[in-house]
Amino acid sequence: MTPALDFTRHSLRSVMRPAPDLAPHDSVRRFLHLARSQACTSLPVTHAGRLLGVVRLEDLLPILSPARAAGVESEARARTLDQPVSEWMRPAPAIARADMTPDAAGQALAQFRLDALPVLDGDGYCLGMILAADLLAP
Repeated sequence: MTPALDFTRHSLRSVMRPAPDLAPHDSVRRFLHLARSQACTSLPVTHAGRLLGVVRLEDLLPILSPARAAGVESEARARTLDQPVSEWMRPAPAIARADMTPDAAGQALAQFRLDALPVLDGDGYCLGMILAADLLAP
């Protein structure tokens, strides 16, 4: 059995990932592609490096509901997939600061039941993201 790492003395940057470049005008389809590649269900939306909000897969789940008439479902889904993520983003429920320890970031992930947190510097620029999976099994 591998011993657990002690994150109390490590920097958050040691486990931080680069955040994918997701802008407010990018499509929901692009969000889904990036979320798959990052293996997480929420991503930060930024403009000029600053965090604007996050898009979460759970908010998009209603587009999977069946439509009333045949053919309407695929058309409605296609329209939704082409919408900008700005129509679906929400404020970040929690953030991590660059000077936090991984343990502190893990506590925020657990408290808000999130799989990812954007990491911000002191001026509000998004430096990257921390994934719960990276803290659970580093």
